[in-house]
Amino acid sequence: MKSKIEMILEFLPQEQRDEIERGIRAMVEASTQLRMRDKVRLYRLEHGLTQVDFARLANLDRGILQRFEHEKSSADVLLSNILKIAHLMGCTIDELLDEQTKADLLAKQPGKKPSRKGEKNGSEK
Repeated sequence: MKSKIEMILEFLPQEQRDEIERGIRAMVEASTQLRMRDKVRLYRLEHGLTQVDFARLANLDRGILQRFEHEKSSADVLLSNILKIAHLMGCTIDELLDEQTKADLLAKQPGKKPSRKGEKNGSEK
């Protein structure tokens, strides 16, 4: 079954299709530098999936995916949801997570309090 993008591309001249494919390839190559939310959005677009389609396929609530794609931090995304997203995209969690998201998730570990400005590791009250 063809994606929506593939069906649209059929109507374009070959030169334009080649240019679009080169652009997509360049984005994919640059995806190693992308935040996790951008990797998910890029995957969706490459496969012609709406947020609703992606959420349904990943067995996620659309609201979770929508908040995830539009917020600045991915730290509030549950690990179970990250697993579902990675499974749908056919990649490992390590491939999906970027360094900033890993740091955000580690900072959110239970029992670890984020430090506040002016405090030294939470030792001052």
